[in-house]
Amino acid sequence: MELIYKKMWDQAEEKQDLRDDKGHAKTVLEFAQMLSEIFNANKKIVIPAAIFHDTGYFGMDKGVLSEMMAGKLPEEASKQIKKEHMQKGGEIAKEILLELNYDPSLIKEIVRIIENHDLDNECMSIEEKIVRDADKLWRFSKRGFDLDVKRRNWPAEKWYSYLKGNLDKPGYFQTKEARGIAQNELEKRRKEEIESIS
Repeated sequence: MELIYKKMWDQAEEKQDLRDDKGHAKTVLEFAQMLSEIFNANKKIVIPAAIFHDTGYFGMDKGVLSEMMAGKLPEEASKQIKKEHMQKGGEIAKEILLELNYDPSLIKEIVRIIENHDLDNECMSIEEKIVRDADKLWRFSKRGFDLDVKRRNWPAEKWYSYLKGNLDKPGYFQTKEARGIAQNELEKRRKEEIESIS
């Protein structure tokens, strides 16, 4: 990791993975870097946006966040929390990036992506699509899949079916490339499940 991104990561680290989702930020960053390579996207935008995308959960009630992640909060309450974390995450990113003397011409776009990454509106750039898709790909990763099964208290087969259903939803993924990665990851989860039974 380049020094500037390491500095960002170090500044953001205490604000990461606050929804009982250890490894989320790192996994999202890895998927974002992978997709950036595929699309030859601007990593100077993608990497900071991926690093800071969920830092806005910092300071929120962990019990409420746990309920939200387990699907136990009313939809409107979850939407409000997500809206707040996107706004706050943008503010945190801007503050840290300015402290690090990051290119001011890129900060505005990074903040905009963070402030919109959990919305269903149309993406304005390939970099925005990448961050949204990388965030969703977490659910399909081994760590994300296992964690969601645990915190929802669902059988793995039920969570697998839920994710498989999302693959076919129009607009769930912004790019067919991310959808393909998700399919591959889901197939790995299926094989792991079969192997654990036998």
